[in-house]
Amino acid sequence: MEMNIGLIKDKLLTDKLRFETQLAELKEEDPYLSENRDMEVHSLDNDSIDDDAHDRIEGVRNSLKVSLSEVLLALEKIDRGTYGKCAKCGQSIEAGRLDASPTAMYCMKHAQ
Repeated sequence: MEMNIGLIKDKLLTDKLRFETQLAELKEEDPYLSENRDMEVHSLDNDSIDDDAHDRIEGVRNSLKVSLSEVLLALEKIDRGTYGKCAKCGQSIEAGRLDASPTAMYCMKHAQ
């Protein structure tokens, strides 16, 4: 199976846009980042609900940030011409692995 860098780059760019959009949407939903937060009437119930919402959103945001950084690294490697090389041994990462996971950094041997 031969690797098609163009298709992989397109997939990575699509993922990049999706992650950036999701991060922006979550930022809008986070009660801690609300522009009106300082003017809102606070109660223990409201604060508890805000805490729960913020914690949930922050967990998802952190996961998206990691995914976005992996995509950005893969795109950078494509631009440098080093994409598809195992970060441990320097050998080519299997095309099927990259097709399934375009941000893979290790060959199958070193992925475990």
